[in-house]
Amino acid sequence: GTYIEKDEYFDGLDRSIKVITDGIDAQEQPAPIEIVTTTHYDDMGRKSEIYGPYFANEAETSRYYEITTYDKLGRVDSIETPSSVPNVPSIIYYTYDNPFTTVITDPDIKQKTEKRDHLGRIIEVIEHADGGNM
Repeated sequence: GTYIEKDEYFDGLDRSIKVITDGIDAQEQPAPIEIVTTTHYDDMGRKSEIYGPYFANEAETSRYYEITTYDKLGRVDSIETPSSVPNVPSIIYYTYDNPFTTVITDPDIKQKTEKRDHLGRIIEVIEHADGGNM
């Protein structure tokens, strides 16, 4: 039968830090190549950087990435990903009006507000027009 091999590496805390999967580089001449995804964690053990998938012969930061920052309470502060403009990242910002309300601002400065109940379930989403003005 046919199979795809996948190797996964873990750190001492049993967190996935690297996944290597067999793939094919279909550039000019198709050839087998490893596809890699790496995950980095901050000092608090939260996922802070994810790189990939990328080919094993490329730099870790050569393709897709996601960098997450957190506030002092451990909530997501921002998520950075590549944009279609070279060297200009796409960043989504999160602000917290109170423990139950999150305002999310996307790279186009469009905002939405999520309201949650005491169990963390979303009970209302407000999509703001014109950069946050209701």
